Amino acid sequence: MNHTDIEYLDYTWNPTKGCNHGCNYCFAREWSKRMAAMKVPGYDRDDPFAVHCYPERLKQPLKKKKPSRIGVSFMGDLFDPKVTDYFIDKVLSTIFYAKQHRFLILTKQPERMYHHMGFLTDGDNSVLPNLALGVSCDNQVQVDERVPILLGTPAAIRFLSLEPLMDDVDISRYTRPAYDCIHIDEDDGTCGHPDSLTPECFNGSDCPTYGSNYNGLDWVIVGAESPQQGRVDTYASYNNLDWTTNIVRQCQETNIPIFVKQISRSFKTKPVTNVNDFPPSLQVREYPEALTFKGGN
Repeated sequence: MNHTDIEYLDYTWNPTKGCNHGCNYCFAREWSKRMAAMKVPGYDRDDPFAVHCYPERLKQPLKKKKPSRIGVSFMGDLFDPKVTDYFIDKVLSTIFYAKQHRFLILTKQPERMYHHMGFLTDGDNSVLPNLALGVSCDNQVQVDERVPILLGTPAAIRFLSLEPLMDDVDISRYTRPAYDCIHIDEDDGTCGHPDSLTPECFNGSDCPTYGSNYNGLDWVIVGAESPQQGRVDTYASYNNLDWTTNIVRQCQETNIPIFVKQISRSFKTKPVTNVNDFPPSLQVREYPEALTFKGGN
């Protein structure tokens, strides 16, 4: 388990690595090539990003006593088809016992996550209150395919990672208290419920339809593409600031915590990661309460 430069995490824990998605912007795939060159176990020189499980790493989080935010299998996808149900359960078991930490799992396999997590619930509630489940998307098609499945998955926290954001994306359907609420005006997005206190759509207790039973996204992360060595079009899919501004606006309108991870200003410059160098309106790095610790952070 290693300290990480990923701004919203303290550590990454990789009991698995590799996945079957061929994303050409994948930092983990490029990093795997370096690991193979260094002859790290599990990184085959001919196929360094092949799925591999590390049973010897399963208990690593239990050795860390200080409460930390930990990204799970960020060098791959825990719910990849080649990772067995048995091994996924072993990972979740560690999360269950490491109650002092907050764990984050990101996947591009929401269907498998949905079916697997459905067996590990107490009624409609997650039995892992220290686990946040998220989906990774970079465009509108992926958002509309993956987020509805995520929202149907039992979890204490459900989040969306838009990194790299490669298009202008509308997530407003998923930040409202009621997913696809019938009381929302399609033209201006206002609430038409007769008991609504205001025309704006707010989550939590202000929603007359769902009250405190919020079932939309709990958190959104947005960021530009990180440069990858060997890419001809390394910066070709830069993160348009208007796209990021639009995501921030949509989250703030419905009080969803938003974390702006990094931005880019042009096609041929590296992303900006220092939040103090962002435009003031984008200097936002928020967490949902369930991912914070007493005393801050």
